Amino acid sequence: MEKIAFQDLIGPTNHCHGCGAFNEKGLRLKSYWDGEEAVARYRPLPHQTAGSPLYVNGGILASLVDCHGNNLAMAAAYGREGREVGSEPKIWCVTARLAIDYMRAVPIDKELHLRAKVTRQEGRKTWLECLLTVDEEICVRGELLQIEIKREDRA
Repeated sequence: MEKIAFQDLIGPTNHCHGCGAFNEKGLRLKSYWDGEEAVARYRPLPHQTAGSPLYVNGGILASLVDCHGNNLAMAAAYGREGREVGSEPKIWCVTARLAIDYMRAVPIDKELHLRAKVTRQEGRKTWLECLLTVDEEICVRGELLQIEIKREDRA
């Protein structure tokens, strides 16, 4: 069975710069279940550099961590309700907190691997940890707090 990315299941309303499948100029990150965790791969583009053309811009890295964590929070919320990701009514989460630790420079010419897990869930709040690795070395660590938007406030 072919895996479908969380972002593709959300549908045409997902125009997020980092993960929106329908944002032609965005990063178009794709996140998938791997057991209880979410995984993603991303290949940086040459123009996504930091000050040096050899490394990825920190803002791009933060966006990848943020969007990967956000999509896991939404997928987990669907799971708690016993529903398929993207089914109606839609579940949306927003980032309330994003803490990033940059542990080493991330080369522009390598594939990036993201792995996120839910560390705590309470009501509409979901805390997550996300690791971004290159060649199995941790380069970026993110801690996130995602909050599910109340149904009556969803667009």
